[in-house]
Amino acid sequence: MWQTSSSSLDVSIGVITVDQKPNVKALSCAANVDITTLDFHGGLTGDILNLFKGLIKDHIHSAMDTDLCNTFDSVVSGAFNKVLDSFTYSLMLDLPGAFNISTAKFGLMDTPVVASE
Repeated sequence: MWQTSSSSLDVSIGVITVDQKPNVKALSCAANVDITTLDFHGGLTGDILNLFKGLIKDHIHSAMDTDLCNTFDSVVSGAFNKVLDSFTYSLMLDLPGAFNISTAKFGLMDTPVVASE
């Protein structure tokens, strides 16, 4: 059994251009899972594990912090970019005669600049 008192996940993402399409990328991630109580039950095995719970707690902290950041990275690079890839970045033009240039493409020419106010 474990209980957490406070945990945090501090992340930042950026937008880059890939083949004239926006692509979201995880830039940084810092996770901190704080386990305040860790108790093992189960007779002698639980008692032995409780002797080493400080080491076990540190290992769980590290593993959970890493897993949270890896999950965030895979969600950003997977799910977010699938949504962005689903948008159409060209439009078929049906103009008469010599004006029929067939397709207008409106992809990104450069990486977007995000400015804060």
